[in-house]
Amino acid sequence: FFNGGTVFDEWMDEALNLAGQSAFDKADTICVSDGVGRLKPETLANWQKMRADRGMRSYSILVGTSQGEQLLWQISDAVFCLDDLAEDLQALEAIFSV
Repeated sequence: FFNGGTVFDEWMDEALNLAGQSAFDKADTICVSDGVGRLKPETLANWQKMRADRGMRSYSILVGTSQGEQLLWQISDAVFCLDDLAEDLQALEAIFSV
């Protein structure tokens, strides 16, 4: 929703659930967001634990602003910024090389 802020907890909890059910380690997640939102401390703690315990990697694509970059760095191994969607090749190449 416009100006509502993203609620990260719901999708992160579902990603943790799916990674936790998997027989395999080293799951990858990709978040595409403006990064402006809220994140409960317990969700962040669970996210960091799963990343450490299961070798999960997380990448974020920050779209259109740098305002939410700090939050995305808390949950990601790398953050790629897309300020101009007409010039997104560098971010796309980085994400698809993973």
